[in-house]
Amino acid sequence: MAYGFKLTTKQPIAGGKIPKGVSFQHTEQSSSAPQMSNVAKTIKSEFGIDISSSAISSSYFEIKKL
Repeated sequence: MAYGFKLTTKQPIAGGKIPKGVSFQHTEQSSSAPQMSNVAKTIKSEFGIDISSSAISSSYFEIKKL
């Protein structure tokens, strides 16, 4: 079963390419907190920005379960 999350940036990420306050939806196979490797893939598909999962942290996002 897939679980949906709404992620909102708390600070600019990807060198400022994604500004603070930008929201996007993300899905995970687990109901626990999103994995940053999967979030990096969502950022690539949503914004076309290739970012390493080691360059982002869950603390960079406000995460709400949908």
